[in-house]
Order: sequence, then C-alpha cells, then structure tokens
Amino acid sequence: METDPGRKTAQVNKILNSLDKFLNGYSDDGGCDEGPSYWGAAGALLYECLEIMKDVTDGKFDVFDDPLIQNMGNYFYKVNIHAPYFINFADAEAEEALVAGFWFPDTEVAGARDREGSISGFFFGAKGGFNAESHNHNDIGSCLMYFDGKPCLIDLGREEYVAKTFSSRRYEIWTMQSGYHNLPVINGTDQKDGEAFKARNSSFTSNARSADFTTDIAGAYPEGAKVLSWIRTYTLNRGRNFVISDKYELKEVTGAPTSSNLMTYCKVTQVKPGLLKFEGDGFTLNMTYNQRVLTPEIEYIEITDRTLKRYWPNGVTRVRMKVNNPGLKGSISMVFTKG
Repeated sequence: METDPGRKTAQVNKILNSLDKFLNGYSDDGGCDEGPSYWGAAGALLYECLEIMKDVTDGKFDVFDDPLIQNMGNYFYKVNIHAPYFINFADAEAEEALVAGFWFPDTEVAGARDREGSISGFFFGAKGGFNAESHNHNDIGSCLMYFDGKPCLIDLGREEYVAKTFSSRRYEIWTMQSGYHNLPVINGTDQKDGEAFKARNSSFTSNARSADFTTDIAGAYPEGAKVLSWIRTYTLNRGRNFVISDKYELKEVTGAPTSSNLMTYCKVTQVKPGLLKFEGDGFTLNMTYNQRVLTPEIEYIEITDRTLKRYWPNGVTRVRMKVNNPGLKGSISMVFTKG
C-alpha cells in the first residue's frame, strides 16, 4: 500500500529482518517444539508473511523451495494421528496425511503407525529433547499411543493458562510434571526442569516390520534419582503389538519407590496378576507384564479444569507400575496387544 519507494524498501527490509530472526530459532528439521496447535501461530503465519512478500515483489521474492521452509510445512501433517488428534507434547492441545513413520532429529520427536494411510491399529509418538523447550513440560522420553485413531496412552496437554503457568511456580502444576507423563519415577524422584536436563543418544529406526525409538533419559533426573542410565525404548511391531521397555542402572537404591507410570484415557482393570485390560473408545487392549517385577496401582483422576475437560471429559487414569525390589541393574517390559 505504501507508494513512496524509499519507505517501502525500508519497511520490506525491516519485515525480512524480523522473519530472519524468527527462522533463526528453528531447527533444520522444521519441528515446532511448541506443538501443532502453536504451529498455527508459527509456521502458518510465517507462510502468510512470505506469501505477502512474494505478492508485493511481483514474485521476485520467493523462498518456498527453501529446505527449512518446506520442512516446517511437512512437520504439521506428519504429527497428525487422526483428526482431531495430533501429537501434543508440551502445551499443545489435542489433515489426514497418515505417514507410516517420521523422525525429527533436531527436536528428537518420532512417530509411527501400523500401516501407511490407515488409522487402523497402533500409532505411537515419542520424544527426547531437553527440559527447557518452548512451553516446556518435564517429559523427556515420554510417549503417546493411540489405537484405531483413538487415545490410549496420552499426553494430558495443559490446563487453562493462569499467571502461575508462566511463573517460577510452573512446575507445581501437575500436568507439567514427569510423574503425570508416561515416564518412570526413579527412587521417588521426578524429572527436573532446565536446559541441563536432557536426553542422550536418541535414535529412531523404521522398516516394513517395525519401528523403534530409543533414548537414555537418566540425564533428565536430578541427583536424588541416583541413576546412571535409563534406556527407554518404544517398539511398534507393525500389526502385532506395542512394547515399552526399560533397561536401567542405578548408583544406589534409596528405598523410595521406583515405578513406570502410564497416563491413559481408557478404563483400566486388572484381569489377573500380569495382565491389565485397557478399554477405550471402541477398542480393548491387553497389557502384559512380569508380575514378579511389577505391581500395578490404578488411580482415577477427575478432570475439573475447563481446558483439559474439552479433551478428557470423562477423566483420566494413572497406572503406576511399581518396581518390586529394584536392584542396581534391571529391566522392565510392558506389551500391548489387541484384546
């Protein structure tokens, strides 16, 4: 709209400088660490800006073939589970491009499903990263798992924003704590927030038969956890099962409880020692485990917050799989199959 060429040039340069600074904060893989709902105020608005700049310069400014710009667009459809559900790590809230598997190596977010182009069967997403990301939750190594496009193991998301959410007391909010994610509590200790608390050696592999995400989450826990290594692995055996497995080494067993926690939107019942039943929206999954190693505690949590209630109106359940007599070294495995 500006008609003065000098002012117009100065304004365009200022806009481009601002967009450059925005892009400098992005990793090369295009992953949005704020999650897909914030992508609408990030990648999507960037595209609007770039389209305006292309239009105002009669097509002379066109960067849509830039690899980073393209990766930022690819991110959004890859984290789609099945409308209206998306991978919702961090503060994100819960297009039909159903990819078989994806891996963002910079943000350390991965996901895979049983079959490309189909919501049938298992889908899982997992993350590594560090505990000082944008809109961070203490959730290094956590996962979510859906079946037939419906939630089983979940990431709660966030409660309604209040002043406390963006204060030094943020991690007093239960949804921000690792104990309310699909993660272990080690020697009675949860993960800690901060840039120093991060995953190690995160990796993802995928082929026609299986997909595996592995990361060492020991570095996400403070000294009180007394943990040397905790290798968390998620394995999708396509068309067969979904497996959560841990291999750990501790400096010390303090006597405080160690458990592997699961957050779910399913109704959970113990069929017998070694077998839990997860009843979801139109599906039933069985979870088997070694009863000599693990003992479940099932806790129903009513949801009262109006933001969370939009997604989990029937309340959620936390299953604490307590480790019986943990040693300095050990392993844990939980296997989900169709009921």
